[in-house]
Order: sequence, then structure tokens, then C-alpha cells
Amino acid sequence: YMIYFLKGKIMKILKESIIINVNSVGYEVFISNPNDFTIDEECFVYTHLFIKEETQYIVGFNTLEEKELFNNLLKVNGLGPKTILMIFRNYSIDEIVDGISTGNIQMFAKVNGVSSKLANQILFELESKMSLKRRNPDLFKNLELALREMGYKKKQIDVSIKRVNTNNKSLEDLIKACLIELRGSRDEK
Repeated sequence: YMIYFLKGKIMKILKESIIINVNSVGYEVFISNPNDFTIDEECFVYTHLFIKEETQYIVGFNTLEEKELFNNLLKVNGLGPKTILMIFRNYSIDEIVDGISTGNIQMFAKVNGVSSKLANQILFELESKMSLKRRNPDLFKNLELALREMGYKKKQIDVSIKRVNTNNKSLEDLIKACLIELRGSRDEK
């Protein structure tokens, strides 16, 4: 993380961003709801520095949970930072996670910039992971930890969790199902 957070005074509020004065340097930070801030107020935002080709900008978050959800959504093919911020403008973090967990395509398709195809992609890539994490965060952490200890990388683990049915399974059953998935994907290569 090049810039993990910014702490400073709000200098200006724009339509999609805020300007934060941090030790006499003004940072423009794109944020879901700039109007939640007040000029001259001290603020603290977690950040994600987005760099792509000739574009770079800072995206800000009020909580680490919001930042984590942003990073998960950013992994969805076809979904960029500004579209994710549009989703955040329309729904709370809990509503977004619930929408993903329950497969609510219409909720995402209502957001400007999100087609029904992209809404399906969001659900396809995140539904299994989010619903398990939401239902049983300790089980999710233990599953991820067990698979990491077996030498699998986070990306491989995320793909395997996405592909297995996570409903009403014990940790042992989930590990077995993920291992079958992981071994199958390794055999396909």
C-alpha cells in the first residue's frame, strides 16, 4: 500500500471527491459520499491508490470494511473504481453484502453503469464467498487459513470457495470440497 490512509483537514468538497490538506499538500480523494464531509473539518480516510495506464487517483473509505468490500468488487471483471463508488452511493455496505449474499441482481442493475450482465458477473464472482463470510466469519477464516497452510495462494483459495457449495457444511467438508476443486483446476492446466 503506497498510501494506506490520509488524515487532514477538508479544504474543498466536489461532486465526486474531497480535497484533504495533509501537511500543506492537497490530496483529491474520490469518495462515495463527499457531502458527508464539512469544509475545515478534520477527517481520516482509508485509501486505495488506483493506477492504470495514464490514470491515477486516490479512492477513500470511512471504514476498513468498506475498503475490503471495494477491493473484492474491484476483482470483478468489468467493474472499475468509479462504478464501485456509484454502487456505494446507492447502498450501504450491509445492503451491498446482503445483495451479493442473496443474489439480488436487480439491486445492482439499478445502479448507473451496471448492466444486468455485469450484475450477474458480480454475483457469480462474489456470492459464495460473501455468503459464507457473512453467515460464519470464523468458519471462513479457518477455511482460508487451513488452505493457506497447505500451500495454496489466496487467489486460488478464493476461486475454489467461489466454486463450491458452502451451505451447511462443516470446516472439514469445506476443506475437502475446496481441495477437490483446487486439485481439479491444477489437473486442467
